[in-house]
Amino acid sequence: MKKFLCVALTALMLCLPLAACSISRSPSGEVPGGIPGGIPGGNTGGNTGDNTGDDLGTVVTPTSTNAEAAKAAANVVSLPTATEKEYDGSTITEGGVYAVRGSLDKKISIVCDAAVELKFYDVTLSVAKKALEAEGAGDVILTLSGENFIQNTNPDGSNGIDVLGDLLIRGEAGASLTMDVTKNAVTANSITVEGTSLDITAQKDGLHAEIARYDDVAFTGVPGLSYADGGFVHLKDAEVALTTTDDGIQADTFVWVEGETTLTVTTNGGAPTTITEASSDAASGKGVKAGALDYGADKTDLAWDKYFLLIEGGNLTVNANDDAFHSDGEIVISGGTLSIASGDDGIHAEKLLTISDGKIDISRCYEGAEAAKVEILGGELGVVAADDGVNAADGTQAIPGNKNPNCRILISGGKTTVVSSGDGVDSNGDFIMTGGTLFVTGPSSGDNTALDTDGETRIDGGYLIAVGCSGMMGSSPSNSSKQNVIVYTQNSNLSVSEVYVADMGGTKLLSYTPARAFSNIVVSCPELATGGTFSLHAGTQTLAESIVIASSVTRLGTQSGRPGGFGPGGGWGGPGGKW
Repeated sequence: MKKFLCVALTALMLCLPLAACSISRSPSGEVPGGIPGGIPGGNTGGNTGDNTGDDLGTVVTPTSTNAEAAKAAANVVSLPTATEKEYDGSTITEGGVYAVRGSLDKKISIVCDAAVELKFYDVTLSVAKKALEAEGAGDVILTLSGENFIQNTNPDGSNGIDVLGDLLIRGEAGASLTMDVTKNAVTANSITVEGTSLDITAQKDGLHAEIARYDDVAFTGVPGLSYADGGFVHLKDAEVALTTTDDGIQADTFVWVEGETTLTVTTNGGAPTTITEASSDAASGKGVKAGALDYGADKTDLAWDKYFLLIEGGNLTVNANDDAFHSDGEIVISGGTLSIASGDDGIHAEKLLTISDGKIDISRCYEGAEAAKVEILGGELGVVAADDGVNAADGTQAIPGNKNPNCRILISGGKTTVVSSGDGVDSNGDFIMTGGTLFVTGPSSGDNTALDTDGETRIDGGYLIAVGCSGMMGSSPSNSSKQNVIVYTQNSNLSVSEVYVADMGGTKLLSYTPARAFSNIVVSCPELATGGTFSLHAGTQTLAESIVIASSVTRLGTQSGRPGGFGPGGGWGGPGGKW
């Protein structure tokens, strides 16, 4: 989002397919360091030392999350044990289990503080306004059997299911519920969907979890808030399809997706074919959102640092006009397969984004993965971005080259591939790589680059090839890097071809085929041993041969681009400088 961008460099817009990349096998057939998907076993062949962070303190230590606290609060619905009885169309005033059958043209109304279970047996419920409303504080359980349908026709907009308390939707094998609603499809204090199928079309939000006790109440000061208050959406082993004008899922506190869930979301027509800064500024309709709780008569936004989005499994496909996944606090992705198209950010967290497992494909977006702190510990992430690919910013950066201590990017595992028209990896603080694999294609011209940091760029481990233009070179790896790095540049672009580094026996140690032309290369891998001799290639062209590694950063080539191209952590000699 624009409020989250740093003004350190001007962004360009372009979207190209993800590039092919590979890590070549050693003569024994083993992939060096156990990559992809693993963390290399130390800094073989690099500089000596550990990865404890040194002068950067705890910068390489993953940040703790709120996951366990959120999950502990999710099981809140109590099931009634009463004998099932037939629903007769009157207002439900007592807790119990009610069987609902056939076609209804009148709202189901519940006014009760005890738990009520509604068992739908092939129900068609068609009304002008709200179809199911529970005004008491009791839990509501909707158990589906067969094929069920809910719609309303109010042109001014009405919620389909509106529950003051907590709502659980579950079903027998093969059961489903289809909804066509003129406002929010499902609204409740909390919403859990487990083991059943929902197909929702809504003119506002699809699933909307709103803490009831904060609605239209005049507070003095900021109210206390905890996950136990509700305001969450929990999907477990569910099949949910949401087509909405506003957000697909909107939760006051957190969203948790687990198990064999299949989630398909399209908001506000989806991401535009061509994404620009102007279109991203105008984007509306997030795919999955946690946060922005407002309360009181004046709808004051509650500043809270525990808004949370947790993805532990499932197959999630989101095509959103605005951010695909958004949290006003934290996002943790520890499993699942995510296919993302976004008119703004693919994944956006105000505070912290942690990726530890799963497979994420952001095929179209303005910016790819963005948070104040981005930590990639495992899994696979692929990004094609019209602006920055992976961005660490908190909205406060104002002076180019001035490090923001609240921001950082840490890559310690997994495989990340970025094709960007802005900066490939852009940190308003430090960028630290201790393991994993990172391939970056930055722009071939302009004022953006493959690697750009306002703090320190330190390569302590892992496998890295980043290519881009030499007009604005970005940030040189720091001389304090614990793993050796080769930086090569020339004045003119090389054509698209495989970039690789080889040992003197001709064995490829690491290779990557960028998506566009390039004139600058940054490469690092554990096999670049101090005192060793290597060569650097682009296709059939040898860019440098007999490269003797004598220091942590070996700089090769010439550069005649913009002065001061490198930020903190290294430096060109000046315009037209040569090493």
